[in-house]
Amino acid sequence: MNNEQATALATLTLFAAFADGSQSDPERARVREVVESLGNANLSNILKTVVFKETTPAAQAELLTTDELRTVAWESALSVCEADGATSPAERAFLDELAIALKRPLSSSATDIQLADALHHEPTSAPVLLPTLAAPQIPATDPRPAEVDATVLRYAILTAAVELLPQNLATLAIIPLQTKMVHGIGKTFGHSLSASSIKEFVATIGVGMTGQVIEQHARKLLGSLAGKFLGGLGRTAVNWSTGPALTFATTYAIGKVAHQYYAGGRSLAAINLKALYSQNLEQAKSLYTQYEPQIRQTASTTNPATLLQSLRA
Repeated sequence: MNNEQATALATLTLFAAFADGSQSDPERARVREVVESLGNANLSNILKTVVFKETTPAAQAELLTTDELRTVAWESALSVCEADGATSPAERAFLDELAIALKRPLSSSATDIQLADALHHEPTSAPVLLPTLAAPQIPATDPRPAEVDATVLRYAILTAAVELLPQNLATLAIIPLQTKMVHGIGKTFGHSLSASSIKEFVATIGVGMTGQVIEQHARKLLGSLAGKFLGGLGRTAVNWSTGPALTFATTYAIGKVAHQYYAGGRSLAAINLKALYSQNLEQAKSLYTQYEPQIRQTASTTNPATLLQSLRA
């Protein structure tokens, strides 16, 4: 990716932030993350270009000459539009025009927008098809702890498997799955949780949902470029050494901390929650190799369309 293409990506991201006529703090934070990840883009110059309309989204899209770059542009713009809530009519209109400029099918783009909007809906009890594992030995006194631990492991396996799906936006299912997992854990222990309270909990333990999305986009691009220059082996190495292992560990640690927090009546202090998250994250990293075969199997049998439909139910 050259300087011109990096600037084009950053410019399209800034256009997305202004699509509804204003900028919110979450949108500004998302733009900064995208621009910083590009490294060589000058935000001040780009801002001037966008504000004074010295270019257009279509003109910038023309500079992106590969499918990988066009995909990153689309996902970055979409992530900015949904940073402060579900996309507005003005943002959807901008995204429709951008999809055409990036040569993306409108039907596919509409599905992407629906999925992004689903991140801001309240979690529901709609079932998600989780991997099947051996039934745990459940104590006769209170079956909930063992049941929750088993569920956390299944969600960790599923989210890691989602990293391997070929569809570029499949990784956007990871955060709704993590949210759904926490919602279910809270419900098991008698807590009715809203989407905002779950996001607050996840932020308290030190996990940035925005950061997760940007990292997943970057890993997808890195995998594509590694595959192009090193062949299929390079793509596999990048995917397996970064995405699935990190997502498995993150989901597992979130679930284990949620278990302790909600089972204990939400009485743990923020400093203790962060310490618990770090401890469980390290434990999960050591468990990854053990469950890698099941992650591969789950990836091979997971239908992205069915999974996303269950998340939007």
